[in-house]
Amino acid sequence: EAHRGGPFQRPDRDAERIELAPEAVALQLLFHGDAGPVKEWDSRQSDALPQAVDVALTVRIERHGEMQVRTLRTIVRCVVVPPATAQ
Repeated sequence: EAHRGGPFQRPDRDAERIELAPEAVALQLLFHGDAGPVKEWDSRQSDALPQAVDVALTVRIERHGEMQVRTLRTIVRCVVVPPATAQ
């Protein structure tokens, strides 16, 4: 089921894959909420954003003539800013 109407849509399983960055080996997301870390997050079900997202990007790089695999990781905190009210 594809989510319609938003800027992000789930890819069609039969869609052609396009390689954007050949050095990227893997992208892993881990969402942190009240129930602890989970691999999937659906804001429509929880009616909320996760508190944070752990982002891990594994890349293959050439260094000193040798191919190496490195994982770059960061945690992004999700902050919800309420809309300004007219006064």
